[in-house]
Amino acid sequence: MGDKMDELMWIASRFQVVDLFSGLGGLTLGFLNSGFQVVGSVDNWKPAIWLHRVNFPHPILDLDLSDVECAVNVLRSFGADMVIGGPPCQDFSWAGQRNEHGARAQLTPSFSAIVVGLRPKFFVMENVDGITGTSTFEKAKAVFHGAGYGLTSSVLDACRCGVPQKRKRCFVVGALDAPDGFLDMYFRRRMADRRMTIRDYVGDIGTKFFFRPSRTSASRAVFSIDEPSPTIRGVNRPNPRT
Repeated sequence: MGDKMDELMWIASRFQVVDLFSGLGGLTLGFLNSGFQVVGSVDNWKPAIWLHRVNFPHPILDLDLSDVECAVNVLRSFGADMVIGGPPCQDFSWAGQRNEHGARAQLTPSFSAIVVGLRPKFFVMENVDGITGTSTFEKAKAVFHGAGYGLTSSVLDACRCGVPQKRKRCFVVGALDAPDGFLDMYFRRRMADRRMTIRDYVGDIGTKFFFRPSRTSASRAVFSIDEPSPTIRGVNRPNPRT
């Protein structure tokens, strides 16, 4: 197992990766920890760009990625073998307004157009599971297919991937000249058979239950450590009248 992992890390180290919509660098960190060379990141929100520069040595560019032609011209110099990124999810989120035609939603087709313009060997795109079934998502996939990318598309739950939290995310992995579904079996084999609980992750913490503000009046606020945490969010909505 060790020899196989060393081989995979060596292969990963040969790939130069560019992270679009990088934010604070979650995907960047994951790919760095897996042995990839992240050679550049891009965002358009100055606080995230500042923090990204503090945490990572590679350059991060301040670009409006809705301008596809400009982005492709600037990013071509990185010579990326792989493009990764999580286009804004707010317009697809179940917690939001569900406006798949909103300005932020249209950055998903922009991501696909930039990938096709750069033509890396592989790409990875991440978004909330609410993107599936939308015409915007289908439009992005059609762009990938038209450029010769085979796609593996899967909704993964964090609690079956080593994190004690119910958090579903859609991942699309593309490879040039590959068949659709080329990684489906890998994803199926790598998923845990059972959901990871908080107790599994942190052990006995001296209590069996914890409180978290409920998202709606119909949802509960007390949870057991013998289940995954609910999705951890940056805000709690709606604000109670009291």
